[in-house]
Amino acid sequence: MFLITREKPEKMKQEVVSGPEAKGAIILTSDIVKAFLWRAAIRVRRIVATEIRKQTFKPDEVSILELPTDGRPYFSQLLPRHTLVTLCSDNTTIGCVAYLLRESAPRLTPSVVHDALSILQSLPNHERTSTANMGLEQMHAMISNMMLSPSNEACFGESLFANGGCP
Repeated sequence: MFLITREKPEKMKQEVVSGPEAKGAIILTSDIVKAFLWRAAIRVRRIVATEIRKQTFKPDEVSILELPTDGRPYFSQLLPRHTLVTLCSDNTTIGCVAYLLRESAPRLTPSVVHDALSILQSLPNHERTSTANMGLEQMHAMISNMMLSPSNEACFGESLFANGGCP
């Protein structure tokens, strides 16, 4: 759970725009908030995975982000992606992650969306399709205003969080 005050996005935007990662690009506030949420969620999942489940990750393993207006999940190379090591690093700024999101946005074209919808319509069922929101034990993320699972099923580990680890 995050509380983002009214002033925080503007402060974050000033930091991002003035940072070296911006490279003069126009970064939207929504990109910055999505970058913050993606990075925070994966950092927490990685802590749980490595410290509690003793899972290890290769340096080149990536985290993929799916967004609600994004028809690219069926074209995975077009999705924003970052190595887990970089995404979870204290040296990786929100500006760096927001720049990655803005850089990938132009790849979403009407043609790509049309192709994705055509593929979905042609499937007899959706058993083989999946989304990045397939559980907390993987390192991909989906940012959406839709709850795709009951909130009482989300548990982030009671040894690290209050309320038994549940939101």
